[in-house]
Amino acid sequence: MDDRFLEGDQQDGKPVDNPLISADSATSRLARHPPPACIPKEKAESDGDKNDARHALAARIQATLPGNLDVDADKETIHFFSSPKPVCGLILPVLTLRRPATGDGYAILFEFLDLSGQLKSTFCDMAELASGSGFARRLTGLGFPIHVSPKEFLELLRTWTARPQPPLGWRLDRAGWVSLPECDRVFVQPDGRVVAKDVDAVPNLALLHASPLPRAGSLPGWSSGVAAYAQGNPLLMVALSASFAGPLLDLAEMETVGLNFYGGPGSGKSLLLQSAQSVWNSPVLISTQN
Repeated sequence: MDDRFLEGDQQDGKPVDNPLISADSATSRLARHPPPACIPKEKAESDGDKNDARHALAARIQATLPGNLDVDADKETIHFFSSPKPVCGLILPVLTLRRPATGDGYAILFEFLDLSGQLKSTFCDMAELASGSGFARRLTGLGFPIHVSPKEFLELLRTWTARPQPPLGWRLDRAGWVSLPECDRVFVQPDGRVVAKDVDAVPNLALLHASPLPRAGSLPGWSSGVAAYAQGNPLLMVALSASFAGPLLDLAEMETVGLNFYGGPGSGKSLLLQSAQSVWNSPVLISTQN
């Protein structure tokens, strides 16, 4: 919840820095692996934290690399045993994804370190991996270093992901309620976080094109500075309730509805929308409605 649009001493808490993640990022809920890269940290990582994360990723890479390759955690590179010349930066195929409803749409989820040392994730459809160099160009655009030709790099990835294949997981193309085989329905937030009765029982999954949810302020600050004004204010109560309703509609077996706030300039339309937006995201993203 975000109370940044409150003024003066009503604001409680400071904005939390969010890592810059490309819109191409995929977010995964992986058993026994670090949290998704797009999940904001409560505090900035220290150099020691980044060093630990780099070596942990390198160890996971080493365990699955083809036999003619080696990894150098300190230099953040993968290279051939026969030559110290780097092939690419640190990258790891994490999951083999497919859609739960149809069983198609196979893709590989990759985790990698960008040039700034930040852990990111992205995916590549198997059809794209089998032909063309689009994925190599996309990785380069995300800040991943490749020191060989795109053709050589993709051949490495194809060999790496063929045997053994990365563990199976579920591909999610949108957030919201999801039905998974042998699992209760779960709610997946836009940043890839999973809400479930038993999160540990949720199988590996990845939300493609996930995006971080900016966080700022505090629940007490939002409660006193935003929610408290809904008492005796039916319009604000409806706006806030509508923002909370999304995850509950499925449980109530209700269809979604649309609401239209109308009125003249200065009547409070923008403030209502900003208040509703503050439940999930930054209210400053809402422009003035006239």
